[in-house]
Amino acid sequence: MNNNELTKMLQVFFECNKNRLQAVHRYSVRFPDREISDSKIFQRIETNLRNYGSFKKPKTRKCKFSEDKELDVLLAVQENSRTSTRKIAHNIGVSKNNSSWYFKKAQT
Repeated sequence: MNNNELTKMLQVFFECNKNRLQAVHRYSVRFPDREISDSKIFQRIETNLRNYGSFKKPKTRKCKFSEDKELDVLLAVQENSRTSTRKIAHNIGVSKNNSSWYFKKAQT
């Protein structure tokens, strides 16, 4: 669903005084070509907007970082400051993003 559709859903939800079942019915009457699979979506949209300032919950980083890998990245940069994060990542066995993250973390 795009932001325009989610905005319309939220409008309908508030028109129905936050009653999910009424909102599903009114939304399906108003937009018969759009299907609502679960009435909880109306409440989720509102909650996400209030808590995160966005219609969708932000994704959390699920990577686990290792102090050993972090040290390896920093040593590689110290040995050759002109090397790329891609080469470091390949040599150490971490993703390019992780090697960049380790390096930026050390700079702060």
